[in-house]
Amino acid sequence: MFIKQHSVFDYQAVLADAPEGVEARITRLTPNLTYDAMVIVPDSYGLPESLEHKAVATSMDRMVIHESFDALHDARMWVNELVATA
Repeated sequence: MFIKQHSVFDYQAVLADAPEGVEARITRLTPNLTYDAMVIVPDSYGLPESLEHKAVATSMDRMVIHESFDALHDARMWVNELVATA
């Protein structure tokens, strides 16, 4: 479940029921831009092969994966499918 947050951006929400160690956020800066979905997972998280090339490792043994979507529904579905692979 996403919880919308008050923000200076047009839209910002975080995933409330993510597995331990997983964070997810969807942001849209202005109404004329796309939604940016971001998921942060531990290094040990099993990413689908199709997303491994998009993951960026960080210094805290975590990976960040971004994707942009025109529709909020598509951004939520992508996050939910990715988080479900935990």
